Amino acid sequence: MSSDPILVASDLTPRSDRALERGLALGTALKRDVCLVHVPELEKEESGREELEKLVGKVVPPNATLSEFIFPEGIAPKAIAACAEQRHAAMIVMGVARYNSIGDYFLGTAVEYVIRNTHRPVLIVKERAFEHYSDIIVPTDFSDASRQAIEVGARLFPGSTLHIVHSLHLPWSAWVNDPRVEEELKQEASVRMASLIKDLDIPDQVRSAMTSRVVAEPLYHCIMGEAEKYNAHLALLGSHGASGIRAATIGSVAAELVDSLPLDTVVVDPRG
Repeated sequence: MSSDPILVASDLTPRSDRALERGLALGTALKRDVCLVHVPELEKEESGREELEKLVGKVVPPNATLSEFIFPEGIAPKAIAACAEQRHAAMIVMGVARYNSIGDYFLGTAVEYVIRNTHRPVLIVKERAFEHYSDIIVPTDFSDASRQAIEVGARLFPGSTLHIVHSLHLPWSAWVNDPRVEEELKQEASVRMASLIKDLDIPDQVRSAMTSRVVAEPLYHCIMGEAEKYNAHLALLGSHGASGIRAATIGSVAAELVDSLPLDTVVVDPRG
């Protein structure tokens, strides 16, 4: 196994099962150690380490291989973020706080805090880990931060195919009836896309397998359209700054995407 483990955050309840399943699958696929971190609620879990490990044993599959159980003290999201930095985690894997009856997802303050307070990639798991992440949808706005995020994603998931998509925003489209305007904007965006891909610091085999597309649709529909086309189960969002859920380079709708996308979503800080 390599250094830089995958850190799975769990509250030891069934809602964390999907994150644990995915973390274990990624550990096998990426040949990385997997650590489980659980922050005890002091008023509920006044037990020693032996008792905590028994609790972990009730939620971890019997054939699972975890390199370490970590039980830091303190406020859960702060302790999780600090633990990931201390162990130089390759990524933090977390589940959503809850699901409602119509399929929406709610991150909850713990996930939001971790995303804002670590440079480590944070994977928010929503789906069951039935399939590997063979294809990943990566929206881009052609910024330098976006380029760096793609490079981080390529290193993080070396065996996956990246599908880069740009949402062509036409704010005045309701007043423009000439299709040549849209076509001209698409051509300009395509040139920028080609330049972005050419400048990426990634292995040649990753670049040759990569796809790219410019779509004149809202960003959510761009991502979901590509996900359906390639049967993808993961979206990668680059981010920077510290406003809300770190303002993403793809635009102000990034926080909404993390909440609303039914896909698993990894938020990558280009500085990480």
